[in-house]
Amino acid sequence: MILKSISLVTGLVTLDVYLQSQLSSNGPLFYLVSDNTIINILMILLAAAGVLVTFRGRFKSWYGYMACLSLGAIMILMGLAGVFFDSLIYSFWSVFSPLNYALLLEYGIIFSICSLAFKHAKRPKDVRLALSPAYLLLRLKLALPVPKIPHFPPLSRRETASGTN
Repeated sequence: MILKSISLVTGLVTLDVYLQSQLSSNGPLFYLVSDNTIINILMILLAAAGVLVTFRGRFKSWYGYMACLSLGAIMILMGLAGVFFDSLIYSFWSVFSPLNYALLLEYGIIFSICSLAFKHAKRPKDVRLALSPAYLLLRLKLALPVPKIPHFPPLSRRETASGTN
């Protein structure tokens, strides 16, 4: 219930910020929000997708689950990079503003929590996890060095120094 309310409030705030920016774009709040219309529409679509995923409650396919988890991870990384490394990000790509990065971080958290908390279908057998270490070891057929351990015969068969058992 808490996740649903968080995603709903985030979606309403995103929609409100967009509508307020269209009515009066010279307010002090709008120095923190991007004035690019495409970015604002994409943020509204992300908010709608977050609300949709949250209220659905489960994933019908494994591919939808992985898409949601991957999107959440990417948005968390983008949001953290934009919030903490602002001078580097703003000089490199100035399309987003600080509030856009904060909202990206929040949407990423919502998508990731939904991915981890909701039920989903099992992974299909034909899908291989190409980045897993076990798959890479099997694919590359790496031989790991095994130390030689001296192996002694059992004590009952060991010969003594005199040559008798």
